[in-house]
Amino acid sequence: MNEKILAFIRECGFFFYATAEGDQPHVRPLGYIDEIDGKLVISISTVKPMAKQTLANPKFEICASTQGKWMRICGTAQPITDMAVLNKMYEHPVLQKNAPSAEAVGGFTLEIEHAACWSLAGEHFVLK
Repeated sequence: MNEKILAFIRECGFFFYATAEGDQPHVRPLGYIDEIDGKLVISISTVKPMAKQTLANPKFEICASTQGKWMRICGTAQPITDMAVLNKMYEHPVLQKNAPSAEAVGGFTLEIEHAACWSLAGEHFVLK
C-alpha cells in the first residue's frame, strides 16, 4: 500500500495535509513524504503551528490530486523522536533547502486507517 500512496503523491508533486485546532480545520500543502523503515513519514518543522496541532490532535487527512484523479488518506500521526530517522529524512534535497538541520526538520510517522482513490470517470478503489 505504501508504494501506491508514494507513487501517486509523487505523480502529483505535492499534497494537502489537514489538521484541526479546536473546531477550526487547517489545510496546507506539503511536498515531502517518504517511506523509512517500512513506515510513511512526513516532515513538519517543529516550530510551525501545524506541528503543534498534530501533537495536540494526531488525527489527519491528506488529499492529493492530479489529472482528474484524487486520493484521500485518513489516520493518525506520531512524532518521530529517533534522530537516525530524522537524519535520513534530512538527506532529501527539499528538506536540506528548507531546514537548517535535522533537528529542525521534525517529522511524523503516518498510521493509515483508510486510503482510497477516485477519478472523474467514476472509478473508485480502496487501498486500505
